[in-house]
Amino acid sequence: MASQNCAFVGRLTAHLEMDECLYAVGQGALAVEILENDENTARILQPLIHEETCLKVVAERAFMKYLDGGCSSPIAVNCTLENSILTLLGAVFSVDGSDSLYKEMKVNLESKSESYNKTYTGILVQNISPDKMALANRLGEDLAKSLIEEGAGDIIKIAKAANKPENNPSQ
Repeated sequence: MASQNCAFVGRLTAHLEMDECLYAVGQGALAVEILENDENTARILQPLIHEETCLKVVAERAFMKYLDGGCSSPIAVNCTLENSILTLLGAVFSVDGSDSLYKEMKVNLESKSESYNKTYTGILVQNISPDKMALANRLGEDLAKSLIEEGAGDIIKIAKAANKPENNPSQ
């Protein structure tokens, strides 16, 4: 913890808890890219798959994908998994910070899902329950739909226009 580092003693003015901070979609998750049908490499890499991280990233990426977001989109998340409850807090911001929308949704990963997607935003499904993957994916999509109903689409559209190179000569 940084607050215990002697270089920071007396300099920190606040300790932020995880539920107070939002981060970029997939922040801190490590991925290995392989060919889609390379089952041998997928099998070799199987021990590297961390179920909790995978489920969080599926929810986060589904959220961003449904919002048509990307690297320069002002979209942030905080996803947690506790006692089989996956919680996704998502937010969309205007470029200048004057507008923001926050919303949180949860799903019980012990539930059954009616349908399965094949790739889950590019994440290869192996030894993780298809129900859990589908529920995580649907959580992200449902949260995005809800924020779109509240105006997130307009905020993102304006932000994307503002981030275009022709609108930012200094980039």
